[in-house]
Amino acid sequence: MAMATVMVMAVTQSRAKLLLLISLFLISCARQDKFEAYTVKIKNETFSVNQKLEYRFKAKDTLQVFDIDVFMRLSSAYKDIEQSLTVAIFSPDGIKYTDTLKFNEGLPKELHRSGLWRDVRWQYRKGVIFPKSGSWLIRIENATGRDIDGVGEISIILTESDGKR
Repeated sequence: MAMATVMVMAVTQSRAKLLLLISLFLISCARQDKFEAYTVKIKNETFSVNQKLEYRFKAKDTLQVFDIDVFMRLSSAYKDIEQSLTVAIFSPDGIKYTDTLKFNEGLPKELHRSGLWRDVRWQYRKGVIFPKSGSWLIRIENATGRDIDGVGEISIILTESDGKR
């Protein structure tokens, strides 16, 4: 009888461990982050005046509020103090929203600095709602009127905001 009790307890403990492992696996696979980053690497680290960077994303929830940031990875060859960009956002039905931005390199927080790269992030818009579900396009262009050396990549970061519009 004692042997049967020990076997039942062992089977119960094994099932409990298996259930715990499955639960941990499911929790670890659940999406924890609340942001999406869309990145374009710049060829030869020169952001051409004619270059158009395109970022496509799907908006599913028309009530979700987002914050939009611009991230740039700058090399030691980057010598400018300001960066001017034209940002155009196209809705699924073709409506275009355009801004011309002038970012001062000294204003944002540097996220990381190494001997080769300086990572910088600027806040573009807070409290944005994409009113139509579907495929949206963000296009970034160089608005300085000349090629810019030392730009390794430019990203758009969409962060789900719990703030109100």
